[in-house]
Amino acid sequence: MKKNIIFLIVCLFLFSGINSFCKEEGKYDATAKLARMEAWKAINNGASSITIAIIEDDKLLFAEAFGMIDREKSIQADTDTQFNIGSVSKVFTACAALQLCEQGKLNLDRPVASYLPEFKMKDERYKEITLRMLLNHSSGMPGTNSKDGITNKKNPSYVAETLSVLKNSYLKSKPGEISVYCNDGFIVAGTVIERVSGLNFANYLRKNIFDKAMMPNTSCGFKAGSKNIAHVYDPKTGEARPVEYVNILASGGISSSAVDLCYFAKALYNNKLLKPETMREFTKNQAARKTTPAEGTPGFNCGLGWDSVALGQFYVQGINVLDKSGGTSIPFNCELNIALDNKLAVAVIAAGDANVALMASNILQCLLENKGVLPKHKETFSPQPKGVPIPERILQYEGIYGPGKELAKITFNNEKNTLNIDVLSGRNFVRLKEFIHTGNGRFYFDNDNTLFFYENNNNKYLMNEESNSGRTDVAAEKVEAVRDKLDASEYEKTTWIPRNYSATDLFIHLFDLKKTFTIDELPGRIILTGSPFPATPYAIANKYTTQMILPYLRDQVDMKIFYDKGEKILQMDAFQYTAGTRVPFLHDNECITIGQEGYNTARRIESDNLFQSSLPENGRIIIYSSDGKVSFDTLFNANKKRLVKAGSYILFIGDKGSLFKTTLQTI
Repeated sequence: MKKNIIFLIVCLFLFSGINSFCKEEGKYDATAKLARMEAWKAINNGASSITIAIIEDDKLLFAEAFGMIDREKSIQADTDTQFNIGSVSKVFTACAALQLCEQGKLNLDRPVASYLPEFKMKDERYKEITLRMLLNHSSGMPGTNSKDGITNKKNPSYVAETLSVLKNSYLKSKPGEISVYCNDGFIVAGTVIERVSGLNFANYLRKNIFDKAMMPNTSCGFKAGSKNIAHVYDPKTGEARPVEYVNILASGGISSSAVDLCYFAKALYNNKLLKPETMREFTKNQAARKTTPAEGTPGFNCGLGWDSVALGQFYVQGINVLDKSGGTSIPFNCELNIALDNKLAVAVIAAGDANVALMASNILQCLLENKGVLPKHKETFSPQPKGVPIPERILQYEGIYGPGKELAKITFNNEKNTLNIDVLSGRNFVRLKEFIHTGNGRFYFDNDNTLFFYENNNNKYLMNEESNSGRTDVAAEKVEAVRDKLDASEYEKTTWIPRNYSATDLFIHLFDLKKTFTIDELPGRIILTGSPFPATPYAIANKYTTQMILPYLRDQVDMKIFYDKGEKILQMDAFQYTAGTRVPFLHDNECITIGQEGYNTARRIESDNLFQSSLPENGRIIIYSSDGKVSFDTLFNANKKRLVKAGSYILFIGDKGSLFKTTLQTI
């Protein structure tokens, strides 16, 4: 009994809210000051709350929280507050898989379908996908089933829905060749973990990772009934955003604290979770062989679950740092950096927008300098170099490239010695930026990055090179025109209106209306626009079906058209859309009823009006401005009378039979 009491006292001391800095004669004062400055800067720029923790060996050096988690009740964040950590969850999924490998229950290089027979795809190559390919992003899957993945109410059907979507999906590259970030791979991996362990995913992690690493404030989703969870507030209106449930569990659904993430790091470097030889597998570069088509190491030097196993800023200084980023839709943002050999870790989590990656790396840099591992960093200024003539051989790379962040037209100016990038805006290209040629086919991007062109197997790429490390990644790939006459009429000049959005889906708040069209510069290709996706070109397989043609682009979608009772429908993975031209105008005092099939109902606005509507139980209204962007959403904004301008679309979402009573008031 006495031992139990002592253990309880120790646990209470270790895991109580820590808002202090453990000093060693002022050794780390500069790191503490920087951490606080970074946090308050983020709060002042709109983040609702921030938590930061730093650990050295077994000693928690710093743990503080900033901002409010509940403004209405004036509750401050503390170091026990739970935040959603998004894709940092992936390293826990990979760790769990490796534990099961140690037990002989899993093999990284065995086909996934042998563990999970219900995992199928239309592309027969899915049978080649192994567990390793899921964990190092090289499966070739399109990316993310985003429908109902992040909601304001739990969606226990998400995994089954994702497996159903995959059954009708194709691969964008051969399994095992290219590592491109892919959330769906981790959803499948989490299902495999459940199957072979006999435990549901949340219970497996709690028993085998969270408890062993002594992480009391970590769980799959926020702890039931807990009031110490971070809320996100709109930086413009101050309104609270909905509580976020990340159903994309094995890919991004864990909630934690910065302190707990540091304890996870401690458990890793002390081999409490994995054997030393397994840790070497966990943390080595696992990027597939064609992740960069150029020679050398890819910038995306991923491990199993890790974004980077040797973060560039520290790699060039001789320090290996594991890195994982995470982000969600509300948003939460999280960064975990672990200097494994030095037994150091920094964790930063923000409720709201914040550049947590930069915050974490700045803090770790300062910590390593304070510790004497690295010399004091000196700021240097490098003026933009003067241009030199562009070699004739480079001019062949002019053309349309798709996408980096946007579909781009690349040209060269021999008088200015520049690479010019114009991006697609509407159906036209507008100038984004010019990049000076510095010699040897290299174009200056900034002090840390250089652009160059590369050709491999008749494919042309715009590459990004990290100036210090020499690592390279594909920035964009040239899209060749198809001169054969192909029928794109079903997709031409169409705005697509959602048909099956749900009232609880938080991610769709980030979605613009989708548009498909063709451009003169790329005959034989269909262009899809509408965030969160960049403008993306597709090949035409036939009149109704498209093909993905950009293997290096993350989060693509299979896209096709079909007809339902005479109505043309665009299918994009699990989402369905109808043509905007068929949407009728809204009339004053019109009652909108959701039909028996439960599909969304849409209306157009003919002229500027003040709009108001009743909101039934489980109902939702989204208004899109004439440019297709979300301008109002009852999940995020109070349902009040508001101005809607001509050309807007109003989307009514609800259960079948739901009634919306609307009014329009002419201005």
